[in-house]
Amino acid sequence: MHWCPCGAQPDGRGPDRDGNWELTYLYPSTHAPCQLNGFTNARVDTPNLNRLPNYVSSASVWITPFNGETNEASGWYVYRVSFPVPSMLSSGAVPTGLTVNCQLASDNSTYAILLESPAGSTNCARVSGQQFPVNPVPGTAFEQWWPFSFHQCICDNC
Repeated sequence: MHWCPCGAQPDGRGPDRDGNWELTYLYPSTHAPCQLNGFTNARVDTPNLNRLPNYVSSASVWITPFNGETNEASGWYVYRVSFPVPSMLSSGAVPTGLTVNCQLASDNSTYAILLESPAGSTNCARVSGQQFPVNPVPGTAFEQWWPFSFHQCICDNC
């Protein structure tokens, strides 16, 4: 996956780990996605001429479950990232929703985006207002950015 994390990331696989994205294997499992354990920082993948090049964004790189020596097991991986949502806005109001506008490139289709709310809980739901998959079935999906956007309620009474 080629995501848009905050800050520059190293190139190359093996020991280099992404500073923002974590992943765990394998979903589906006996646990819901927000109850999964065993997350580890995703590995930074070696650039590949058949994919969107890393230089198209100074703030993102390709990440992978590849461990530098062998591929991890085939299947579904759950990727996660944390980002701050203020407990109070500059106006003094408590936020009730979150809008995310982003883009991704992936060599596999992205079938779901879930949002954990409240933070630190195991409660999560599929985001609303976004059609899935974000990117089409493999082909040229990994050669361009695929924009996505959603707005999600983040409180109990909204």
